[in-house]
Amino acid sequence: MNGGLRADAGEAITRPCVPESVAALRSWVVDRLAVRAPAASSGLVEDVRLIVSELATNAVRAGGSLVTARLEIGLDAIVVGVEDDAPGRPHRREAAHTDVAGRGLAIVSVLAEEWGVRSTAQGKLVWASVARR
Repeated sequence: MNGGLRADAGEAITRPCVPESVAALRSWVVDRLAVRAPAASSGLVEDVRLIVSELATNAVRAGGSLVTARLEIGLDAIVVGVEDDAPGRPHRREAAHTDVAGRGLAIVSVLAEEWGVRSTAQGKLVWASVARR
């Protein structure tokens, strides 16, 4: 799927933008994949779970009021996105080996075929597409 995820695409769950919501979004995406893509490999599910975790953590750190996870399951790819209403846009950076944070988008870029950021009416949606294998 080229071009990412629309803000109204697929299934979604919204939670308060607090640290505890990261685990809730991770669990939700794993549960939805078990129902909607039961043949997905454990490696694929783990990659999508990790991407959601990294994107949701970024959203919480950005300090918005709500965070929404979105999931779209296609024939060739699973696209996941995290939307928040905080100002600013995330960018990939190179973390020093002594940094305790700053690797999230680097991890996403390794796991995903493509990823990006798009503006929404509420703020921004960071999405990643993972090839089904």
